Amino acid sequence: MLKLALGASLLLAFVPAVFAQVPTDHVKIDVTRADLQLIGQGIMKLPYETAAPLLIELLSQLQAQTPRAEGPGTGGTVPPKPEVPAKK
Repeated sequence: MLKLALGASLLLAFVPAVFAQVPTDHVKIDVTRADLQLIGQGIMKLPYETAAPLLIELLSQLQAQTPRAEGPGTGGTVPPKPEVPAKK
């Protein structure tokens, strides 16, 4: 009986901690690109319906943090096209 009471009190001690972690809370983690690639490969083993939204969100966050190169030929913005003289 003592074990049952002790188990119940331990269970009740952990319940508030579980409810404090809402699934929609944002959590920031610091990983290398190699680690992120491994995480993505693991996620891709999940069913598409589960993996696709998560991969899209991770990709959008990665793109938001990636600095963009500026100038022609560096993969940044597209250089303007040269002006073509108007036909007469």
